[in-house]
Amino acid sequence: MNVLLGIASGVVAAAPLVLFLRRADPGMGLGLVSVMASFLLMQGALLAAALAWPGEVVPFGTLAVLTFLALVVAAVISRERS
Repeated sequence: MNVLLGIASGVVAAAPLVLFLRRADPGMGLGLVSVMASFLLMQGALLAAALAWPGEVVPFGTLAVLTFLALVVAAVISRERS
């Protein structure tokens, strides 16, 4: 169950940044807000996991971060190709 929650939290944390990268004309202020929102969501998910499952934080966090990075890298590659 923690595996699925780690992947889900990575997707939720990456959503603001991916949506920002899909915009045609992104602004600097919106970019800063989306990056801050993404990292605050990730930190919140890791804090909640640490409180709920103290022994499972490393697998949860690893999956969350790898999912986050995969989605953001895919969004950047998609943006550069278009």
